Amino acid sequence: MSDNVLYYAPSEGYWNQKVLMLQSVDTLGRKNTALTELLVQGKVSRMVTENTQQGTYRASHKAINGTFSFISATAKGCQGILKADNVIALPLQEPDALAEAITDREIRKHAGLTDQAKEDKAIRLLQFLFRELKTVKVINPHLEQLDITGLFKRITGL
Repeated sequence: MSDNVLYYAPSEGYWNQKVLMLQSVDTLGRKNTALTELLVQGKVSRMVTENTQQGTYRASHKAINGTFSFISATAKGCQGILKADNVIALPLQEPDALAEAITDREIRKHAGLTDQAKEDKAIRLLQFLFRELKTVKVINPHLEQLDITGLFKRITGL
């Protein structure tokens, strides 16, 4: 997916509340700078070139707003995008077994051997969990009362 896809959506808020699935986030930030901006900031604006009805090109301003769900994977461990406060990183164990299970499920689905009611229930559960996830902020009311100058003196040797 290129950055250009973002700008030619039907409306400015088209990407709001959508689910975007990319195979890997390892190239984000280098190739897909607009996508990275949209993920982190929830908005992005750029000047783009558009083709007019007369066949000429003109510059146009495109703004995209929206928060969307993003599902992806990384082979490099920690990515900068994973440090955002709206990101939950789930470490997956045994990727080969996981890939085999996904492939097996797709084969069963195309053969008509899956239980659609069971899958719908699992999808609703995942959607519910995602909607209920909130940013966690830890506030320590006693932090202001702690005297940590002694700790800094020991560390710095002053």
